[in-house]
Amino acid sequence: DLSGMEFCTAYALAPEWGVHTKGRMLQWGSFYDEHGRPFTTQRGLSGRQDAQRALTRGERVFTRLDRAPEHIRQTMRDAQPNYFLPLDKAGIDPFTTAYPVRMVYEGSVRGTGGLRLLGPDCATTVPGLYAAGDAATRELITGSLSGGGSRNGSWAIASGTFAGRGAADFSRTRRVHAATAPPDRPSRSGAPTVEEVVAVAQSHVLPPQRSYLKSAERLHESADVLETVWRDIADGLAPVPARDVYKQRQAVAMVAAARWITAASLARPETRGVHRREDLPEAEHRYEHRILVGGLDELWTTPDPVAPQLISSEAVA
Repeated sequence: DLSGMEFCTAYALAPEWGVHTKGRMLQWGSFYDEHGRPFTTQRGLSGRQDAQRALTRGERVFTRLDRAPEHIRQTMRDAQPNYFLPLDKAGIDPFTTAYPVRMVYEGSVRGTGGLRLLGPDCATTVPGLYAAGDAATRELITGSLSGGGSRNGSWAIASGTFAGRGAADFSRTRRVHAATAPPDRPSRSGAPTVEEVVAVAQSHVLPPQRSYLKSAERLHESADVLETVWRDIADGLAPVPARDVYKQRQAVAMVAAARWITAASLARPETRGVHRREDLPEAEHRYEHRILVGGLDELWTTPDPVAPQLISSEAVA
């Protein structure tokens, strides 16, 4: 089972020509539209929401780190040199020159969804399988918000410890049997290629209009297309060299994940946290529960029978 897949909608801002997504420096940024007019509603890190909304509408957005005090600018460079490297290579001083940005989809890495956890040992619904880091849902610590930043860091350390201990305890109670790998889907001539399958999956997940700002119409369209692709590859993909067989598995996994994300998004007809429904902009009290999703040929969704609980404000702090 998976949980929180509708919250796999995290995006970061990067230079239009780059891929680095270190967002902390943007707390000193000002954002501008393509005509040089500043966004006035929010500043700093919160201003990213204004920028992302504009980018989702297809507009260009520029940023400049002009709110950074002069005396800390070298410290900023020393703290995150990889943020400044592509800008320096382009001949841009981000403290004085506005540069264009784009949205980079980060899915479940800075999103929240993943494998459902059954207890403090990070056990999943598959006996003997324990999940850690961003392979597991982070709803237990972040709810419907992004798991990025310090939360992800602490979660990676803690869940790795919990899952490792759980797996070790489980292994002591079981005899060792030779593992049998699941068979790969056969290759067949005339089937969709890996590149074609990956392109379709990406086209229904990566664009901001598909994941950052959702609607029932677009979600149903994605569900239909992804279901068709899933049926088309049921009997295999186009042949690949032996060394590239793993790419077939990756393509199948991408379609499966896209279907789970879409199904979970349709099962939450409201806006909550990083799950934003353009057609349903308000939160609904009746959906204050986690949503489970799973299945391969037949997808299913259901409310998590375990209700979310806040242990204490001290524990959260």
